[in-house]
Amino acid sequence: MNKIAVALIDGYQQYISPRKGFSCAHRILYDDESCSQYIKRMFMEQDFLTAIQAARQRFKACKEANQILKLQAVSHEKKSKKKQGSEFINCCGDVAEESCESALPDCNCDSCDFPELDCGSCELDCSPDFGSCGS
Repeated sequence: MNKIAVALIDGYQQYISPRKGFSCAHRILYDDESCSQYIKRMFMEQDFLTAIQAARQRFKACKEANQILKLQAVSHEKKSKKKQGSEFINCCGDVAEESCESALPDCNCDSCDFPELDCGSCELDCSPDFGSCGS
């Protein structure tokens, strides 16, 4: 079973991972091996059930790392905006919620000018390429 798991991870690393558009958050945050590399190593060094448990723990840690990176990105964006002397915009302050989207020109994950957006139905995730947009 372990050899099959290692072969599947090799396939993932060679064919899927390079095309998915983002990197392992755990690897980025801790400057460590990626989750796939870590789990592959666990399958080579441990028995199958122990490796599965290690994978579950690693994926949980990677999810937490992703959340930390998102918070750091927002914090960095706030500092950057403050250095430029501009204020953050809360588009919904005086705008009806249903017209919120029309009040936001060019607001998407590629160029988010509204990091503190809190509009109910028009939520944005403006994190860099280590997450998924809109989630």
